[in-house]
Amino acid sequence: MKHFITFLLLSASVCNLTSCSNEEVVTPQHSYNEDGIEFINNGSVLQFKDLSAYQDAFQKIGAMNGQERQSFLSELPFKTQVVIMAEADEELLEICENSQDKETFDALYAKFKQKYEKIFMFSDDTTDLSPYSKLTQPIDELFVNEKGQFMIGDSLVNSKKYTNFTECQQQSVALTRSATDLSSVNDASSRQSDRKVGMRLFLTQYPGDIAYNYVNANLTSQKKTWVGWVRYSTIYRANIHFVGANYQKTTSDANRWQNADGLYYSIETVELSGNVNMVLGRKASYSTMTGDFEVWSRGVPYESRGRASVNLINYNL
Repeated sequence: MKHFITFLLLSASVCNLTSCSNEEVVTPQHSYNEDGIEFINNGSVLQFKDLSAYQDAFQKIGAMNGQERQSFLSELPFKTQVVIMAEADEELLEICENSQDKETFDALYAKFKQKYEKIFMFSDDTTDLSPYSKLTQPIDELFVNEKGQFMIGDSLVNSKKYTNFTECQQQSVALTRSATDLSSVNDASSRQSDRKVGMRLFLTQYPGDIAYNYVNANLTSQKKTWVGWVRYSTIYRANIHFVGANYQKTTSDANRWQNADGLYYSIETVELSGNVNMVLGRKASYSTMTGDFEVWSRGVPYESRGRASVNLINYNL
């Protein structure tokens, strides 16, 4: 099971590979496990034996569930960015709850930002206190180190990053918002007086696989404190309807993929953090997927759910 879970987490980094080099990381002797994976540089970098091992790992991400993810993350020899962010969210929530006045909070929050600003970025909205990933493909958070790196063979891969929060927001709006104010595309969210929940869809693809794009979801939740909005853990729920492109959803059995093109289905998670990335399934490349989906949570009732249409075309490396 441990090796199986290893495959799961090495998720779809698929990451928008942006640069490869042999600099900074030196591996004097390989000791790959049976899955073609090892951790090098004192356990601080994840390395795939070759492209095939990387592809095999991505194929098995479909069987991952929240409990398996949490179990595996606790056993890793280094903290991936998704773990660091979860720790940062807990730390921020504690700062908000324990600060007796605004002056105390401001001092602690300044130290908090200084601690995490090399890894994450912060919103231009001063009421949104949470840190955000710099990675352009959120799924990468599951296995990259603080620098956003991993290796395929002897090549160092650096995950692509946003230069600042404004760039991130501009690209998100360009990719997800429709031309009307009646709905959004690929991005469903709901904001209540003291709770927020959201689900954004995006595509990834790994090198060498021209047949499929992988459908990913980024789930987020925030609650309002006396000083601003911060992420918190919750149970996420969603109804999904994807049409076209030979869509296949993930399953927990050995087949890993199940035809769900045009079908309605629901997901409900276990208790998860305020920033969750998962693979929902895959679609045929160079084809358009449409449909609709809705999201709510333990803190946001179904009656106040966020809804969006779907328009996913193709992912280009």
